[in-house]
Amino acid sequence: MMSMVVYAVSPALSAQATNYPSEQGITPQSFNGNFKAADDDQICYEIAKQAGYTEQLAQEVRGFKIDPPVNFANQYVDFKVSADLKELSWTSTGAEVLGVVVKGGDNYNLYDYKSTPPKEMQDAKLHSPLKNGKIPQISHYNVCYMPDVAVGQGCTPGFWRNDTPANRPAWNYLSTLTPPLTPTSQFLDSGSQYNAALTASGGGYNALLRHASAAYLDASMGSYVDYPYTTSQVQAIWDNATKGTGDPQPPRTYEQAKDLLQTANELGCPLSATNPPPTNP
Repeated sequence: MMSMVVYAVSPALSAQATNYPSEQGITPQSFNGNFKAADDDQICYEIAKQAGYTEQLAQEVRGFKIDPPVNFANQYVDFKVSADLKELSWTSTGAEVLGVVVKGGDNYNLYDYKSTPPKEMQDAKLHSPLKNGKIPQISHYNVCYMPDVAVGQGCTPGFWRNDTPANRPAWNYLSTLTPPLTPTSQFLDSGSQYNAALTASGGGYNALLRHASAAYLDASMGSYVDYPYTTSQVQAIWDNATKGTGDPQPPRTYEQAKDLLQTANELGCPLSATNPPPTNP
């Protein structure tokens, strides 16, 4: 079943003493209800819409959601939750943190580091909106960051499916092309285009479809993206998982093939809105 992303911005809370600044002096915006994003790839674009800088997301961005709220670290960022679950802190190495959403109680706070960059690559005392004068425990948090593109080259499904004119007009034509991947499921028919494949929701086959479509686009970029696989190799990985053929490896599950391509897709994207488009893949 296909699911298109619906962009809906939660209404901001009325101006009142619902927050205090973070350690870096960032005063968050408070919003009603839950922050919504279709998946991790969409988090940055939804944060950007609420913060008002969508057109400035010209490079690869990454997002993740941590629910329940626990400490999280990867090669780029390190997030820690206080013992009482009421405050969040972070440090970054080799990445620019663009935004953090902290949900607790009925509402959430958005810390916008793109519009007001922190003085240091760290911050603390992030919290959810006050409720009855008190800080609720954090129920979950969302993070958007831009990694150092020097670590490798590969663009995520989130990069490709957000190729609207406001984001990166040079690549907008790609959404109307049809991916060469041969569908083996009811979730995608042979006439579907990249914009449908890249927004297929859920896990399993659809998660593989998103990453295989992004991988094929990455591999099609030639000198624009130094991708670790060729288009033939991406096709072989897809065929191996969906048909049990295609490369000499034992048949992979959808999840195994998705993980393989996701790793490559998250190496770091060198493309931007100002790049001229190559020959259509």
